[in-house]
Amino acid sequence: MSNVQELIDKFGPTVVALNLMAVAQLQQKNYADAFQRLRQARDLARQFGQVVPVETLLNSMVALQHLRKPQEIIDHIRGELEQLHPNHARSTKQIEMNSLFDRCKADYDQPPRSALVSPSTQKKL
Repeated sequence: MSNVQELIDKFGPTVVALNLMAVAQLQQKNYADAFQRLRQARDLARQFGQVVPVETLLNSMVALQHLRKPQEIIDHIRGELEQLHPNHARSTKQIEMNSLFDRCKADYDQPPRSALVSPSTQKKL
């Protein structure tokens, strides 16, 4: 990690270098520091008109989960991932799983068949 910091000190921060520092911080369980580096990487990418890399967004979600941040914050990053990288495997699988969940939920939201039978019919059964 010190080698990457030396490069940042010498040449200035880059999105890739900040991501690398964040991954090292994640490995050391320094989740707050990792998220700060990832925030810097996201800001830097936007500053230079670049698309925020998938890795930055995914690692941000991981750091936020370990920091036990509210789901709304993580969902915001996930929305950004799906918007910026709609064809990435993570995005397509998430959309597929959400659709499957919605279909299953709709099946369970229907009343049970026994609730559809009138009381007089139930006596005959």
